[in-house]
Amino acid sequence: AKLPPLPMFSPAANTKAIGPLRVHTFGGKTWLSEFSVLSGLVPDDFGVQRTLVFNSVGPDTRSNLFRLLKANGYHTVVLMPTFKRFYGAGRTYEGMGADEILTLRDFPEYDRFPGDEWDIAETPRMAEAALKIVDRHRTGPNGAQPLFLYFLSVKEHAPYNKHTKVDFKLDKTGIPKSLAGRLTDYVQRLQTLDAAVASIDKTLLTREGRPTLFTWFGDHQAYYEQDSPAYRFTFSEPKQITQFQIRANYATDRQAASPLTDIALIPGLIADLAGIDRDQAFQT
Repeated sequence: AKLPPLPMFSPAANTKAIGPLRVHTFGGKTWLSEFSVLSGLVPDDFGVQRTLVFNSVGPDTRSNLFRLLKANGYHTVVLMPTFKRFYGAGRTYEGMGADEILTLRDFPEYDRFPGDEWDIAETPRMAEAALKIVDRHRTGPNGAQPLFLYFLSVKEHAPYNKHTKVDFKLDKTGIPKSLAGRLTDYVQRLQTLDAAVASIDKTLLTREGRPTLFTWFGDHQAYYEQDSPAYRFTFSEPKQITQFQIRANYATDRQAASPLTDIALIPGLIADLAGIDRDQAFQT
């Protein structure tokens, strides 16, 4: 195969942490990764209740990324790619302490696009809306207050079209034609995501002078409705490996490379690199 370059998976001069990421789900159940990245907790620690922790435990966490950043003076905003009641997420974010929960339907300029929130949540549009939130905050009456913006993209999610014209020489790899079509579809969506990540990176970390920390991560691997291609790495539970990266436009120590980072450690990394005071839960 000859896959296209995707700079979002590669380190840059302003990269502060990067590497493979251990998540605790495969092909779906994004809320499990959300629970870990916001709370610093692992769903498996809750036994048979693991699939319910985002909604049942999340709002009851006395310490999480929203509360920690608010205690350090941040205004916290969530931008959702779905309607707010989707898997109870809007209510859970609110219960965890987020100040604002928005969707693209909260932006009048997107009213001209038909469909529900998911229908119109194209990845470039989500990135555009995220930048608008940052700009409106910075130019508003409380613009000096630090901002934490948490948002998801959704258009990279399954299902994938097995009839997609095969590209990237995937037809030369020996994988089934249907998988080659689906994988082509997925990689093309990653190219769109990569461009969106680059636009945020360029606008906030390159053009802007204000200190900015930009973190992104994979919530779970893609599900192709058939066996995934063979893995090149040798981690246990390979279907639960994604990646993460943190970049910043200010001087802060680059984290030592780790062979594998658990997603539950990401909020601690963010706190460290942002230079904020941790509470007791994040200290331990």
